[in-house]
Amino acid sequence: MDAVVTRNSGGATTSNVFRIFVVPRGHPIPSDERFERFRADKISSLCVEWRRTRLLQLSYDQARIFRFTNFWNSGDIQHFQYVVELRLEAMNPTSSLLELGTGPAVPSRCAHEING
Repeated sequence: MDAVVTRNSGGATTSNVFRIFVVPRGHPIPSDERFERFRADKISSLCVEWRRTRLLQLSYDQARIFRFTNFWNSGDIQHFQYVVELRLEAMNPTSSLLELGTGPAVPSRCAHEING
């Protein structure tokens, strides 16, 4: 399985939008947004890590999250029996959506951090 992160410009007046998909290795990203597992903007320190074969951890310092689904499965793989769990973690317990960009940064534990 692959976790695919896309970053789309929201235009001149809005921030980048990050989307995360889970797809079978080598498969294309679905064009239908119903297959998104995560969508957010105003992200700082997004970290996407496979913790185990079927466990994907999404961590962030601050973000405005529009969509999150905590599992993925497909009728094409073991008739929906193969399930990937997604976990969402706010790394900064003092961070608030109301204070985006103003809180102190938390040291990252992520090997491949994404910022937007």
